[in-house]
Amino acid sequence: MSEFGLIALALTIVILSGGIDLSVGSMFALCVLAALVSMNVAGLPVGVALIATLATGLVCGLLNGVLIGYLRLRAFITTLVTLVIYRALYDIIFPRLASAIVGSIPVSPTWDLIGFGTFYGLPVSFAIFAVIALGAHIVLSRL
Repeated sequence: MSEFGLIALALTIVILSGGIDLSVGSMFALCVLAALVSMNVAGLPVGVALIATLATGLVCGLLNGVLIGYLRLRAFITTLVTLVIYRALYDIIFPRLASAIVGSIPVSPTWDLIGFGTFYGLPVSFAIFAVIALGAHIVLSRL
């Protein structure tokens, strides 16, 4: 559930700055798909899959940012349209790769640690979320 906390944290920053992002769910789906394709289909290590996932989110966010920030398009309509675009990309890519994604399970101690490991009794994914949330709190309280 920590991944939803990260999404909520990002949306909090957007809303605090006076914006809105309706495409976050579709962006999340594309980023998850990038991670699954990187690890399960391409067989890349966790670090490279993480970079591919972050790059996917960066490209999607950059597109929204350019359309809203530089071209001065309305955030509500723009993110609604990009929601449809990102979801359509997901719906095009996923069915073609679904059997390859489901058919292979990557063996990675790092992936298992992030997903199932504990740190002082807390899930590692929650510890990662807590560190990022603390960093966001520090940045937001200094502005």
